Amino acid sequence: MKNAGFRKVHFFLFYLLLFLSLIFSCKQTDPWDDPNDDPNNVGEKVAEQSVPASGGSVVVNAPGNPVDGMIIKVPAGSYSQSRDFDIYTVEITSHDLGDFFNPITPLIIIENGGGYADSLMEVTIPITLPSGHIPLGFYYDDVDGVLEAIPVHNYSSSSITLLTRHFSPAADLKSGSTKSEKSTESTCNMVVSSISESLLQNQTIISSGFKVGVDNWEFVNRGSIIAPGGHCAGQNMAAMWYYYEKKLNGEAPLFNRFSTIDALWQDNAVGYRFCSVLQNDLANEGLVINFFDKYIDKDQALDPIKFMTLAGAMLVTGEPQGVGIYKAEGKRNDGSTIYSGHDLICHKISMTEKKLYICDPNHPGTERSISMKNDRFEPVPIALSGEQPENMFPFVTWYAKTAWIEWNLVEKRYDELLAGTIGTVSPNTFPAYSIKVIGDLTHQKENIYSTSNDTLTFYVECPTAELFYTGTDPRRIGLNIFDDNGQKVSVLTSKGEVYTILKPGANKLGFYVFGFGQYKNAKGETVNYPVYVNYEPITIELGALKFDPNPVTGTAGEQTVVTVVSSGDLPADPKYTWDFGDGTGTYQSTSGSVYYTWANPGTYPITVNLYDNAKGNLVGSANGTAIIDGSTGTGLSILPNSVSGTANQSLTFNTTFSGSSPVFSNYVWDFGDGNQEETHLNTISHTYTQAGTYSVTARLYDYTSGELLGTATGTAVVGDAAGLLSALYQFRNIRFAISAQVKTTVEDYTDNNFAISNEIPLSGLPEYSIEWSGASFQVNYDWSYTSFGSNEPVHLTGTYNGTLSADGRTITALEAEETKTYTQENEVYYRKATVTNIPVEPWTTPESEDIEFKVNGSSIGSNISYYETREEYKSYLTGEREVVSSVAIRYDEWSEIVIRFYNY
Repeated sequence: MKNAGFRKVHFFLFYLLLFLSLIFSCKQTDPWDDPNDDPNNVGEKVAEQSVPASGGSVVVNAPGNPVDGMIIKVPAGSYSQSRDFDIYTVEITSHDLGDFFNPITPLIIIENGGGYADSLMEVTIPITLPSGHIPLGFYYDDVDGVLEAIPVHNYSSSSITLLTRHFSPAADLKSGSTKSEKSTESTCNMVVSSISESLLQNQTIISSGFKVGVDNWEFVNRGSIIAPGGHCAGQNMAAMWYYYEKKLNGEAPLFNRFSTIDALWQDNAVGYRFCSVLQNDLANEGLVINFFDKYIDKDQALDPIKFMTLAGAMLVTGEPQGVGIYKAEGKRNDGSTIYSGHDLICHKISMTEKKLYICDPNHPGTERSISMKNDRFEPVPIALSGEQPENMFPFVTWYAKTAWIEWNLVEKRYDELLAGTIGTVSPNTFPAYSIKVIGDLTHQKENIYSTSNDTLTFYVECPTAELFYTGTDPRRIGLNIFDDNGQKVSVLTSKGEVYTILKPGANKLGFYVFGFGQYKNAKGETVNYPVYVNYEPITIELGALKFDPNPVTGTAGEQTVVTVVSSGDLPADPKYTWDFGDGTGTYQSTSGSVYYTWANPGTYPITVNLYDNAKGNLVGSANGTAIIDGSTGTGLSILPNSVSGTANQSLTFNTTFSGSSPVFSNYVWDFGDGNQEETHLNTISHTYTQAGTYSVTARLYDYTSGELLGTATGTAVVGDAAGLLSALYQFRNIRFAISAQVKTTVEDYTDNNFAISNEIPLSGLPEYSIEWSGASFQVNYDWSYTSFGSNEPVHLTGTYNGTLSADGRTITALEAEETKTYTQENEVYYRKATVTNIPVEPWTTPESEDIEFKVNGSSIGSNISYYETREEYKSYLTGEREVVSSVAIRYDEWSEIVIRFYNY
């Protein structure tokens, strides 16, 4: 064809020599002396031919060459326009591909532009088959240095016919994370090997690494609303692709990989939708149904060939193989037979039992098998989907791995799975639906709702559903509700309506939305069955109550206020019932705040129940504690009430008791730093290891009777020597910034300013201030607001967790994380970093209006232990969703880390 073609072969061979120990020779010269010498002398071109869109055959006419007479049949419509085919051969003199690989042809290099054809092409290759051997066809993968099987259609002692849809380089079929720069041109490498029949027959078990219940999906192939007949091919191709491209590259096994509740298959919405979308991709775009319909091996006399070539392929490659089974379903109007089929993965072969061990998507946790008896595969009792009855399938077809299925198409859909958009991208989209509720339900945030009703009724509207509950408009489809243990908690009433009974507090539920499919049973009756639409996790809080404060504190003989608050909406007619734990019975109120007088000091358990008085339903309940001191005039006091000092200094506390002290008394002290101590004396000392402000509590008991006589509280103010830590307590806000050069997935190192702050983004929003505990601090903020100017909804969340040294002059560790989502466009901006050992600016004093901790220069990398930025948005140029994330960071003299405490 062109010199470039020869140069391509030349460099291809150079890579093989360097990386794979495959050594070739040619007739003219030894190419290995200098791989850059005269590329026109590498290999032998044996065919150069253009095939029009109307189809044709590429014939090798190269007398003396081992592949003379090779034919590639290209059916009409395989390609949308003409394709140029160039074929080269190179003799193989040695290899490093294992003892079972015995090449009987040269390496055959085919260039036609790559990509998948819209029909299967027959490749008939001349061979000289050794006596007692069977031939096997392979792609040679020059990226990873491995062989991949090509399905054998038929063979004789002088030729083999292979079936494939592509002549693509291995790199074009790899997952994006495993592609190599080694193969950059559109050439395909094929070779025919032979293997001794007796060697195969003497194997006991031929096994791949693929395991049922580990490397397949955990759910049953029941079909979905876009693939109501089942998605067995999509399910198996997704599993095989994940095994090759992800599992073997270090990722977790597929089984339950995307599920959160092992006992519930429905919750793997992204996985289930992934398989259904792939089923339609493969069936519609790739015309796979037509391929299998045409190439089903109805001649069962060929079953031994299929069994042996499949076994040989697995022995040589160590890879699982795709298998299809078929049965006659009926007749078309033209009298031709209609076949229905089911997809399987063959992962192991018993040569002694003559069995193919298979992974069936209708039985994901069970290993099944296809037996060979009397040189025929026995009919297999299998269902087309998990919802249909089993039938006998007599025909078996082996389709291998990438030869028939558009392997690189799987990766595109997997990216959608990871992005959470699978099933929403044209052309294979799941229909829009809406979940409706009968009853009061208030949206709180994201997938969290609240209600005061203990029973709610739901239904699903899907206006475009083809099958739906009779008499509903808009059309209704099905709904089941599950709890977080995978137990169904909904009851169907009529026309798609289901009710569920809620428990007080947070109910973590899963809403499984399904449509309907149909099939004819053996009696010719139409049977409806559920088909998958989606699964949504939703939390509904039923009037969750809590005492505020808890414990309640008061004095015997005096009124004490007791208050409960609800996280949900209160009923229109609320009723509270109270038990104050002193044996006086229960009390009722219409308010969550009441006054109660305990007659005697002590510790009392208190409970409250909230009811919807109009309906008699329990809405919520709470348990708390009341600590009641002795009556006025006999109280306990800490003197002085506030004690101050510095970290690691012993502080002394004293109590006085105005009542009559018991003969034997017992004081229980809680110092507010996690330490408690008992003493019989009214004086005690304690040392705080970190600066901070601590609440100190003392309780006096009659040691003999155990009666609580009094409670007193005080304060310990512990500062560092310079007073810096105490000064930090006055600040409400913190800003964390890193300036450095960052490399992302789309551009080289550029200046970047990482900055997050808990400062209120807009006026009127709630304040989230710094919370201190000794020398540790944290901030958690969560704002939803409308962006000023663009009026776009924004959800902003963030978290700070930090610790300072005991003297307050060094931030020993700080982790900060923030997510900002523009909800209308689903744009996400994520920042996270962890830094250590950041010193205070040396001129900072406790009286400063703000206090900064700072390091700068090229050495700040030693202070950064984690750094990540990520942006997800839809490109205005392409319309595709883009993800830009940081991959590396470097530092120079301008780099710095600044942590600033201030009041806005």
